[in-house]
Amino acid sequence: MLEDPVARRLCQLCDSAVLPGANVRPDDDFFARGGDSMQLIRMVTVAEEEFGVEIDALAFFERPTLGSLAVAVRQAQERRGHHE
Repeated sequence: MLEDPVARRLCQLCDSAVLPGANVRPDDDFFARGGDSMQLIRMVTVAEEEFGVEIDALAFFERPTLGSLAVAVRQAQERRGHHE
């Protein structure tokens, strides 16, 4: 089980809403697991809605792992003063 609650939730969201059945793990390359640029944007949107933050989609495109997206979520939360 994943220790990082943000990464764990992103993996759940990816599996249920963006890449069903792909079982993407935090260190997996999003594109290598079957994602495309439209699904990457969908993943960013889902993460933004789930965590109430704004995320730089270009940064996720450059480092397309859910682990890097989790870092971006936490950084955005810190900027807003939310800590989860």
